[in-house]
Amino acid sequence: MKRFLAGTALLALIALSFTACGGGSGSSSSSSKNNGGATQAQVFVTGEEAPVSSVVAFNITITQITLNNGSTSVVAMNTPTAVDFGRLVGLRSLLGFNSIAPGTYNSATITFATNPAPTIDYIDLATSTPSLGTAMGVLSNAKVTVAFPSNQPLVVGNNDMAGLHLDFDLRDSLAINQGNLVITNGHVAINPVLKVAAVSAASDLGQITDFTGNLVSVATKSFVNRLLKTIGPLQHVNPSTQYNNGDTLASLMVNGIVSVEGTVQSDGSILASSVELWLSSLGRW
Repeated sequence: MKRFLAGTALLALIALSFTACGGGSGSSSSSSKNNGGATQAQVFVTGEEAPVSSVVAFNITITQITLNNGSTSVVAMNTPTAVDFGRLVGLRSLLGFNSIAPGTYNSATITFATNPAPTIDYIDLATSTPSLGTAMGVLSNAKVTVAFPSNQPLVVGNNDMAGLHLDFDLRDSLAINQGNLVITNGHVAINPVLKVAAVSAASDLGQITDFTGNLVSVATKSFVNRLLKTIGPLQHVNPSTQYNNGDTLASLMVNGIVSVEGTVQSDGSILASSVELWLSSLGRW
């Protein structure tokens, strides 16, 4: 697994914001009916971000995501989910998982919370020594509808699973002048610009490259992660799963901070291709 932490300031920031950001909890599953008959499909939601050099963290809460086909809409995620998109630079985290009606969907509507308001942690170059600053975000629109690319809708069949990939473009979303945030009275204007794509679990954009949380319990071939409780029941491992730093499944410690890469399964769990223990009760990275 690739380590993505760099610099002591960023390490400290992530340590402070870890429990509230990056991964969050997703929506609970519920069956759907279509044309009077019981039908069901699954959709998972992943997120990542196009970076801005001066932004260290961008925390925003997604309250709901719906998929639309022109006549009806279905809920892909309906649990408020706090995400630090500033940390997801080239990384994809699992944000949600839900059961929906099979169909073809041409756009996605993403709704953001205004309370709590978004926050931005940034590198302040106006001080004599560069330091970290924090500003509140002001959304121009709390609900954004984004079309899937032409001729590439999200299509999911009965008993099938599809993925919705969100790319939050911070560079085009935040008020920026010559690479620096435009901050007025401690606030930054946000005009959310996102791209969406339909993906499969096996595709590159469907793969989970960062899912992090506290280890709750370890079983013979699976473990539970607090941040995954409402998305899926377990994170699974198999003989092909790789562990960093000489760890094994047996050596992972309850309450340790664990990061996982892998593939979303039809029950919302992640089959881990790689497991990394960041921090244990012994304080080891």
